[in-house]
Order: sequence, then structure tokens, then C-alpha cells
Amino acid sequence: MTPMLKLKTPASEADIWVKLENMHGSGSSKERICAAIIADAESRGLLRAGLSTLVEATSGNTGIGLSYLCAARGYAAALFMPENVEAEKKAIARVYGAGVFETPADKGIFGAMSEAKRFVSEMPEARFLVDQFSNPLNPETHERETAREITGQMRGGIDAFVMGVGTGGTITGVGREITKQFPDAKIVAVEPDASAVLSGGKAGKHSISGIGAGFIPDVLDTGVYDAIVTVTDEEARRGTERLARENGLLAGPSSGANYIAAQKVARELGSSAQVVTIVCDSGDRYPAGG
Repeated sequence: MTPMLKLKTPASEADIWVKLENMHGSGSSKERICAAIIADAESRGLLRAGLSTLVEATSGNTGIGLSYLCAARGYAAALFMPENVEAEKKAIARVYGAGVFETPADKGIFGAMSEAKRFVSEMPEARFLVDQFSNPLNPETHERETAREITGQMRGGIDAFVMGVGTGGTITGVGREITKQFPDAKIVAVEPDASAVLSGGKAGKHSISGIGAGFIPDVLDTGVYDAIVTVTDEEARRGTERLARENGLLAGPSSGANYIAAQKVARELGSSAQVVTIVCDSGDRYPAGG
């Protein structure tokens, strides 16, 4: 279980609590889904230590979580990343022994997904595709684990849950469970202003790594959230800076975006409410800490 931390907020605004998913061994929330997918594949006899390779298309954190777990369990990891993914993330994955294959930046995560699927198709008996954007174990794991931890930790209730959308697994799983226990809670999706696909806009370039993939993923339940907040690159950068300087949290840009969006919601709800969001990963895997 990862801890919750209450952030510093003005007395006139709702309290903001963050779940510190950067406290996982691999440094991000993605470790949860990787562990669940590996365990499920093992239970079905699909993996063999020393022989199987787990394959994934990733912008970084899922790849790091996967390579971390593969190193511990005796599997190989093959990661397909757009070439503009942070060098720090690629370096961490390689330290754990993963093979990192770069794909053209202009093809985005779609290009990486295509190459990962092609790679698996060449040796399907020895290569297993994690498929985070479509695998139902992604939201199921967050519903079963992350959400129940949060609801157990937030004894005083939850008025809003704010979460950036990458694969959509976290907001789908956590949102479903929170609204079961707190029916009046507001679920708020966060996406980059420059790639506001959920809001009906077009995919575009942005620097908020981990969210805003430029399409609506299969695992995202678009009916789970009540509102969408868009965040600019500069706002996300400022959010990571404030998390560090005001709260002692070195976090990545998606966490900065979550924080900025949570502040907007906190101002709307007022001082008697409680807002929850997530610190997804650590800022030490980004240039200059984010």
C-alpha cells in the first residue's frame, strides 16, 4: 500500500490529498498493472522463466515497471518507445536489462504499438504482449487495489477524484470504485490543452509525458468521469515545481498536471471538501527533475 499525503492549500479551498504512487519499487503507479498482468499470464501457463519475453509499447513508466518485475522473475523485456521519450526512462529500463527499441517520434505511441505487435507476431510462442491500452486487467487492477486503498485511507470521505488520462486505466478503475462508495463524488479527467481529444479536440504535440496519448484508449470508460480539465504544458511544469518547492515532492509532469487540475477543482468545491489525486511517478526520470 502506498501512502496518502495532504498538500498545503489555502484555508478557503478544499483539502488536496495525493496518493504517492511514486513510492513503488519501480518508481511509478504502472508497477501495479504490470504485476497483475504478469501474475495472470503465469496462472494461465503463458510464461516460462528464462524463455519468455514480455513486450510492450510505452512512453516510459510501464516499460520501467515491466523491466523491473521481469528482472526479478526471470523474464526478458522488450520495450518499444517513441524516440522522443526521455533518455532517463530508457536508461533506467536498460539498467534492469530490458531491450529498448526506438520508433519514429512522428508516429507517436501508435508507431510503437504497431512495432510491438509485429515483434510478438514473429515468435508468438515465446513473446507475450502486455497491451496496456487494451488489457482489461489495467482498470480492474486499479479498481481492486488502488481505489480500495484510497477509500480505506480517506475515512473523512471523498468529494472529487482528479486524474490525468494516459491509458485511462487509473481513472476508470479508481473512478468506478470511488463512486460506489461515495456516490456524490465528482470524477474529473485531466488532459493536455494541446491534445484535448477527450474534450473533442484534435491530437497534438505536448510535453506532459504520461497523459494525452492522442486517442481514446480501449480501456477508458468515458462514462466514468463527470468533467474534463485541460492543462497547458506551462501549467504542468509549474505544478511539478510547486509540488517540489511547497510540498517536498519531486514528481513528473503528469503529476504536475494532476496537481494543477486538483487545485482548480478545490477552488470550486470550497473549504469543507476533500479532493484526491495521484503523484504518478518521480521527477528524477525527467530532464532537470521534470
